[in-house]
Amino acid sequence: MATTAKKWLKFLLGIFLLGGFVWFLSTGYTPPGILGEVIRHNQANQIDASPFFYGDVENMTELEEGLKALIEEQKLAREISCED
Repeated sequence: MATTAKKWLKFLLGIFLLGGFVWFLSTGYTPPGILGEVIRHNQANQIDASPFFYGDVENMTELEEGLKALIEEQKLAREISCED
């Protein structure tokens, strides 16, 4: 019984700490010095540098197809070298 209570206490503490961290980040505070320089620059120039922004690649389908072709070529080359 005590171990279950201890596990729930750890879980609730973790949720509380995670919530506090999210709240802290949402206040707009930026780290001092070089650590926050990029964030402040992006905020001042209204630059959207979210992870979605960096993941939005226009020709991703073609890039994935090219990668698959390269992998297949590599597999064939390995098979040929193993046969020798």
